[in-house]
Amino acid sequence: MFNKIKIFFGEARQELRHVNWPTREEAIRLTAIVIGISAGLSLFLGLFDFIFTDAVKNIVLRGAPQGTALEEAANFDPGSVDVVTDEGAPANIEIEPIAPTETE
Repeated sequence: MFNKIKIFFGEARQELRHVNWPTREEAIRLTAIVIGISAGLSLFLGLFDFIFTDAVKNIVLRGAPQGTALEEAANFDPGSVDVVTDEGAPANIEIEPIAPTETE
């Protein structure tokens, strides 16, 4: 068993000697190309995400009068809610999502 493992690693080492490794300049150039394509693709996808999110929001809110609950829900920012105690002091709370209940 150990002899087969030794043979495997020996053959793998021989194969690695036959590999045509890129030069340092080639590796740097190809790495820059990969980073550039990744950055370009992320900007492209981010732009389309923004466009489609805005389009869906406009479709959902189309015809909804200003100040309706639907419009307020679409623009809700959880960070803008101030929670206070009965005495008016700021409350330190953690909001946990409500687990869905099973219907019979």
